Amino acid sequence: IGVPVSGGRGGALRGAAASAGLTVLDSVAEPVAVALHYGAVDDGVDYLIAICDLGGATADVSVLRIRGRNVEILGSVTAPVGGASWDQLIAADLLAQLRQSRHGVIADAGQLRRVAEELRIELNTAPSASRWLQCGGIDQQVTLDRERLDQLTAHLTETTTAIVREAVVSVSERTGDHLDTLLLAGGASQMPAIARALGDGLGVEVRRTDPQLAVLSGLTLAAGFGPLWVTRAGSGGVAPTSRRSAAGRSPTARTDPDPRPAPPEPDRGDPASAAGSTANEPQRPAHSEDPSPRPAGKEDPSPRGAPTEDPAPQPPPRAASARSARQ
Repeated sequence: IGVPVSGGRGGALRGAAASAGLTVLDSVAEPVAVALHYGAVDDGVDYLIAICDLGGATADVSVLRIRGRNVEILGSVTAPVGGASWDQLIAADLLAQLRQSRHGVIADAGQLRRVAEELRIELNTAPSASRWLQCGGIDQQVTLDRERLDQLTAHLTETTTAIVREAVVSVSERTGDHLDTLLLAGGASQMPAIARALGDGLGVEVRRTDPQLAVLSGLTLAAGFGPLWVTRAGSGGVAPTSRRSAAGRSPTARTDPDPRPAPPEPDRGDPASAAGSTANEPQRPAHSEDPSPRPAGKEDPSPRGAPTEDPAPQPPPRAASARSARQ
């Protein structure tokens, strides 16, 4: 499961999973999952990145220092602003449109919020959008374009930018490092105005690739990513250093961050290899012992010169296989 790193919600989420009868195999901090989604965690990298996860109800901002497979969470903050905040303002504007056409109209609040959300999502890719609302048994069409949306919600966009800037400045003043890039996550961050405002306000590259799936995608990748060390500034705690792959497969091999020669992997099907032998080790000639050894210094009981038949004939010794030679 993915757990938030601020607001004390991680423990509540784990408790909810346990109460639902779910077995939690592993947990990953949500901003770390987002970094995996964007490929920001990799051998040899050294980044200072910020992540803005703008969801339905909150904006979660985290600043991470990534060095290879070591991720340090330097700071995080949560603010009560999210997609629902935009939807509330859109719904109020839709109601104003309805009352302009029909004085005293009464519209269902739930229907208004649902239509407001649909319009906001459609405007992520379209310049304008419209829907039909039923008010007092009469269908009314409402329309919203992206320019009007940006005007209605400009202060929310400014608030989000200020939250991210404050988190980044706090870390930069403490570490002396400058932000390299900003990664977006969460469905509400698909609004074009968000990426534009954050890029202008912070002066850094803003990446926005399928942000609504960023956490889910990162959790899927974490299952087979291999060793990953996550710490939190000032805590000294270390997250689990390995991830199990889905379906029980071994994690995908990646470049060793410490390029010293490593001993070859043992053949798990060969017990002898566990003792340090390798397939490339030269094999010694096999020496088979006499299958029917006789005590030294004793006379052969059979008369000399008369060939006798061995009462218990032994098969001729065979050359030992490479495997038996190692055993």
